[in-house]
Amino acid sequence: MAIGNQMNANQLNIMLANRVKELQVWIAAVLELQSFVVNQGVSGLENLTTGGFTATDAPQYQIAVNYLNNVAVIANGTAAQATPFDFLDALTSRIGPNPSM
Repeated sequence: MAIGNQMNANQLNIMLANRVKELQVWIAAVLELQSFVVNQGVSGLENLTTGGFTATDAPQYQIAVNYLNNVAVIANGTAAQATPFDFLDALTSRIGPNPSM
């Protein structure tokens, strides 16, 4: 006798579709953050209206956001890669077409 939640294919497909949708939302959020950080620049991050970063922390923050952006553009298929691969397009069979971001 099986114990616990017995999954079926439909439930697994729903779980996968939900994770892909979350990935789409995450990519959009990272791209938005990257755009803000690029527009601010290091000096802008240091001089935010309230609670700006220190001269040491601002470039480190920018680097961290750039790392997240690298993951986002690779997953979105818009990064320069030796062999481009758009993870979201590859998963569209589970959720429908990838909306432009």
